[in-house]
Amino acid sequence: MVVWERGSVRDGLHAGHTEVHGRVDREVIVEQLLDVRSTGRVVRELSYGKLSVSIGGDVVGAIKGPEPPPQMQVQQTPHTTAG
Repeated sequence: MVVWERGSVRDGLHAGHTEVHGRVDREVIVEQLLDVRSTGRVVRELSYGKLSVSIGGDVVGAIKGPEPPPQMQVQQTPHTTAG
């Protein structure tokens, strides 16, 4: 989906890939890439898979990115000193 520079979405948005040159209000759910261009503005709740914001682009509100990968477990061995 593309929101052009003079365009706006006011009822929320749910899409796979979105490019924003204009303004999007309300809840935004983008499952893949949300690409906010230099003239774009996203306001309110935002959920995305990947996010790209060009210089001049604006994202304001509650932001929820993708779930982080599980952290690697590091095993530590006890440190002993030779006596």
